[in-house]
Amino acid sequence: HTRFDKYLKLYKIASNLVKYDTCVLKNTLDFTHEKDDFIFNFNTSIYENLGTGYEDKYEYIFPEVTIDKNLFNNNKFGNLDLQTNFKTHNYDTNKLTSFLVNDFQWSSNNKIFKSVVKKIRSPRSKTNGSRNFFIASSLFLPYFVAMMALNYPNI
Repeated sequence: HTRFDKYLKLYKIASNLVKYDTCVLKNTLDFTHEKDDFIFNFNTSIYENLGTGYEDKYEYIFPEVTIDKNLFNNNKFGNLDLQTNFKTHNYDTNKLTSFLVNDFQWSSNNKIFKSVVKKIRSPRSKTNGSRNFFIASSLFLPYFVAMMALNYPNI
């Protein structure tokens, strides 16, 4: 009688899909959609540890989502891009970690705008012990660009 986690090593199975001396099996589903100034990526992964003496043999990353979007494109004021990343990781049977990060990235050829902060990051995370999971994004950079446009119209 042989369990599946020992089967590959015991019989030294030759396959293009997996090598017999593999300690971790990984199954992944990945989807990407691109259109103009928008990119959406969805990924999920399942890991199985085939090692001996390890009782919590499964890990899951579900979902892992990335969204890229150009929010603002102007020769005078520059470009403003948003990248949002969300990931949930389940491991060691009952441990769960989630995080959400919104990155605003601004680039400009204008001398005044080049000296200003170019990237604002708004991370939020949650683990098993936390009840509140704040999903928020930083509005500072878009607000700043709007105020600069109103206060310095001839830039």
